[in-house]
Amino acid sequence: MSRFKKYIVSWLLYFGIVCLAFLIGTFVPNPITENQIIKRIELKIKSELFSLNFFEPEFNSNTELEFITSVIKCVDFLNFKIESSQRIPSELILAQTILESDYGKSRFSVEGNNILGIRTFNKEDPQMKSKANPNAKWGLRIFKTKCDCIHYYIRLLNNHKAYSEFRELRIKQHKLGEINAIELAKTLTNYATDEKYIEKLIEKIIEMQETKHSNSLGIRG
Repeated sequence: MSRFKKYIVSWLLYFGIVCLAFLIGTFVPNPITENQIIKRIELKIKSELFSLNFFEPEFNSNTELEFITSVIKCVDFLNFKIESSQRIPSELILAQTILESDYGKSRFSVEGNNILGIRTFNKEDPQMKSKANPNAKWGLRIFKTKCDCIHYYIRLLNNHKAYSEFRELRIKQHKLGEINAIELAKTLTNYATDEKYIEKLIEKIIEMQETKHSNSLGIRG
C-alpha cells in the first residue's frame, strides 16, 4: 500500500472514530458530561429568569411608593404562574393591602408579613394576637414574606366557599374580557367584619384610579 493510500485510510479511520465518539456523546453522554450540560442549561435558564424578574421580588415598604411598587411586582409574579381566569386584579389586591396594613406600616405587617389582615383559627398556625383582643380564639397569621401573604390571599379567594360569588362574577367578567375591580370588590362582604369595609375598599380603588397609580405604575388585572 502506497504512503498516500495509508494516509487516506488513517484519516478515514480517525474521522470514523471522531464521528462515533460524537454520536455516543450526543445520544449516550457519560454522567460527567451530562451533568455539565445540565448545569450550563440551568445557569442559562436562571440567568434568563432573573432578567425577567421571575423570582419572587424583594419587598420594600420604606415609602408608600416602594410599598405600592413591591405589591404590584409580587402580584405580577404570582399571576404569571396561574391561568388568566384564576388571577386577582392588581387594583383589588393593592387596595386591600393598603387598607389592611397602612402601606406596610402596621404591626402585623412589620412583625408577621401579614399585609392583608388574614386571620387563622388554627392554633397550630404561626400567628400573632391583637393587642386589643389578646385572648381571642383567632390570630393574625404569620407569613415568611409579604409576597407569601399575597399568594395565600390569592389561593383563599380562588378556593374558599365564602368567595364563591367573587369567582362567579370573575368568570362572567373574564368571558366578556372586562375585569372590573370595583364590581369584584362588592362581593367580598365576608372578608372583614367592618360594615363599611366594602365602601372603604371601593373608595381606595377609585382614589388609585383618579391619581393615575394604575397607569404610572403599570397595574394590571
